[in-house]
Amino acid sequence: IMKLTYEEKLRIYDLWKNQHYSPRRIAKQYNISRSVIRYMVNLMDRHGVEIVKHGKQKYYSPDFKINAIDRVLLNHEPSIQVSLDLGLPNVGMLSLWIKLFKENCYTIVEKQRGRKSYDQKESKDDTGTIREGKRTTSSTEPETYHRERILKKIECLSSTKRNPSKEEIARVITELRQELSCSLKFILDVIHANPELPQMTRSDYYYQCKKVDKDMKNDEIMNQIISVFYKHKKRYGYRRITLELSNMGYRVNHKKVKRLMVIMGLYGATPRAKYKSYKGDFNGTVKNQLLNKVVDAENHKTYYDRDFSTTSCNQKWTTD
Repeated sequence: IMKLTYEEKLRIYDLWKNQHYSPRRIAKQYNISRSVIRYMVNLMDRHGVEIVKHGKQKYYSPDFKINAIDRVLLNHEPSIQVSLDLGLPNVGMLSLWIKLFKENCYTIVEKQRGRKSYDQKESKDDTGTIREGKRTTSSTEPETYHRERILKKIECLSSTKRNPSKEEIARVITELRQELSCSLKFILDVIHANPELPQMTRSDYYYQCKKVDKDMKNDEIMNQIISVFYKHKKRYGYRRITLELSNMGYRVNHKKVKRLMVIMGLYGATPRAKYKSYKGDFNGTVKNQLLNKVVDAENHKTYYDRDFSTTSCNQKWTTD
């Protein structure tokens, strides 16, 4: 669409709507694909003809992109339908966002806009020295800094008692690639040169980047769990929520509900137990009738003398 002028787009719209030209005939006349023509006509029908007018390149924020990508990946909406709803000028723009989103380990990476300043421009002289504006540095300095930065970042993962997971290592490597603009081979070579650091192979890294979260398909169930949890004022645990989901038509195991609630940080409010079995000594302690306390004043001693003599039956009781 971008290589056509505004007048040509209006002409194509008129040929489609008023003169009833076939898409094949229009595509052959203007040397563009039929899918592009259909998308452009549908876009003009929904948002008006001004939507295809050339102007300053529009900026799309990361939140805007992630919402559009979630509608395709999580809600399973057609990408063309989402592009029409959002008024994207190109039919392949959303597909490109999704591709870059997956390649960058499911993160949105924004390119730096505008030209580099004079101080940021790099040039090499005959001696192989990199000149950055007015400052001159050796070509080995950036490599040394990159190695130190990689080692410091990876060592932070092994600072805890537990071993870092492959997913954590892959996320750190992705951050280093974006921060330092280094190749994956360079980062892995630095890591492999230090056996004491957490290790990762190239295949493991790409596997972690392309791995889909297994709980993405449970988005609907997680929303229902949240609604039931707060509807009953945080009093329901995973067992009662499982029964509520069953009444709503969701057949789900209680272990799965418990796991999802732990992920979302939902814990039932458990009141303190008010019942106490011990209520004090109501009858007092029975006096021991078998022991007589004897105080020896001369030797400064106190002892007990057992007296088993009685004057009637059932006067003194004892156990063996």
